[in-house]
Amino acid sequence: MDVYNNTGEAFCLMWQAIEEAKSTIDWITYICKDDHVGRETIRRLVDAARRGVRVRFLYDDAGNISGRSSLMEPLIQRPTATVTCFHPFLRRMLKYYVKGMEWSASPGIRNHRKILVVDDSVAFCGGLNIGNEYAGTEVGGSGKFRDSLCRVRGPAVQDLVLVVEDTIRAVYYGRQLPDIRSSIQRWVRGPKVHSSTMVSAEYGCMCQVLASNAFHAFSAAR
Repeated sequence: MDVYNNTGEAFCLMWQAIEEAKSTIDWITYICKDDHVGRETIRRLVDAARRGVRVRFLYDDAGNISGRSSLMEPLIQRPTATVTCFHPFLRRMLKYYVKGMEWSASPGIRNHRKILVVDDSVAFCGGLNIGNEYAGTEVGGSGKFRDSLCRVRGPAVQDLVLVVEDTIRAVYYGRQLPDIRSSIQRWVRGPKVHSSTMVSAEYGCMCQVLASNAFHAFSAAR
């Protein structure tokens, strides 16, 4: 696993991976802005889909509440691409009240995961949304926010593949989540750690990838 703190370099690496993709690209994010970095990202995904690469892109409606239809349209038009809006907020709010404010239908269940997986062989994860504020000036961003990106290779990539599939399944199959009380009890006992997510880093450090929000904790504990 490699860690990058330069956000301009981070986006260059992700864009390069997209340009070199041969079969599949899966990118899930919270925010994808309709600005220079957002448009450059979608343009590269469109180019990949045009080459015949199967592309799946998922963004969260709450993080893009003003709408992204015009930005996503070129990608939606490609037959090998799928664009998904995670839990449309207003529809989710209506469902929440219709179901008697059940937690499983809450509009507060959002996707804050930021994961890119290419050809199931290399993956990127971290805190970078897609937009000028999250990218360095060397790629046309403003560099407003400083965040980190991890590039993952080897067996741990398959864990991120499972997280992506879990997120997509939650949208298309409306998975019901367990009772919140049992999840709190599991949180008190401590998070579940999968051995394949433990990766040796340079300088003798050990890095663990843990479930970081309640939504994923529900799935990990199933």
